[in-house]
Amino acid sequence: MRSSLSDISLLLGGTALILSIGLAGCGDFCITGFSVNGTGQVNVNAGNPPPPCTLPHVNAMVRTVALKTRACAGCSNDARATHVFVTLQGIQLHPPGTEQGAFSTWIEIAPQFTGKPRQIDLIGDSLSEVLEENVLVPAGNYREVRLLFAGSSEGSERVISENVCGGGQRNCLVMASGRGEGLVFPSGASELLLPIDTKGGNGSFALLPDTKMELQLRLEPLRVFHSSVNGGWEPQMTLTGYAAMESQRSSDAGKNPSD
Repeated sequence: MRSSLSDISLLLGGTALILSIGLAGCGDFCITGFSVNGTGQVNVNAGNPPPPCTLPHVNAMVRTVALKTRACAGCSNDARATHVFVTLQGIQLHPPGTEQGAFSTWIEIAPQFTGKPRQIDLIGDSLSEVLEENVLVPAGNYREVRLLFAGSSEGSERVISENVCGGGQRNCLVMASGRGEGLVFPSGASELLLPIDTKGGNGSFALLPDTKMELQLRLEPLRVFHSSVNGGWEPQMTLTGYAAMESQRSSDAGKNPSD
């Protein structure tokens, strides 16, 4: 008979309690442990003099990549985007159970983008582009990713080494006809929230200790219409996408599928 996750968690807690009672008269001891969705361990150290209590290693390694999209071969020049440039200045993970808002808990996994935003092209022949290689992330449950983009403020131009968009734009797309167009974001702010695809539908992903995972980001342009000051409807290009966590395989980022 299979044990439920709650049963496993209770077993870990019960084990620690029994061990603590059994060792109470045998000198000083230290108990540490962790549990993520019922998976974890309990460490008991005993001795005289008392051993130092240290927290167990509860990190995972996460590589973040942007998945590339091929240009539409069958689209007309006016409808085919050959480049979609976005300028990232932050990639953050959000654990469940914390409130959204200015004081909510977000874990930054690309801190170097804050001081030096990185501009990438979302369209290309390669499979993906590595954004951050093997960052230590606390093990736990995560439900969504927040991408922060450089806005059109004057100050951000100085920290972008090469801004392809030009004209004060930081995020744009280029059509096959040569026409350029700026990107807007659904929330009105320069950010995009992406739920993590868990495939199980439980709303959060369990990042287990000592695992190597790959956070995959797929972003695509989407044409929407909004009401104009003249009372009509005007088209705008925005971003949509998704995020997924997969186990790391051999490093194939940037390789052409035909290789």
